[in-house]
Amino acid sequence: NGYELFVQQILPSDAPLMSIATQPVITWPGSLANYQLQYTNTVGAPGPWQPATNAPTLVNGRWTVILNPAEAQTRFFRLHRVQ
Repeated sequence: NGYELFVQQILPSDAPLMSIATQPVITWPGSLANYQLQYTNTVGAPGPWQPATNAPTLVNGRWTVILNPAEAQTRFFRLHRVQ
């Protein structure tokens, strides 16, 4: 048919981290500036992923988002590459 599909997955060298102390925190490598933290309330449901409302800040070379503990315990998070 003359069409060709090429799919490639590029994984970051450092995996995203989530730590829970007094407040939940998600971090990812600073080199991944084109990634957006997103959340959903249910996995597998048709509902859309939403951008996290907390803006990431660069701390020690890692993008860092501090989460609201009450919201974090009922949400699923992912990093989504934006164009």
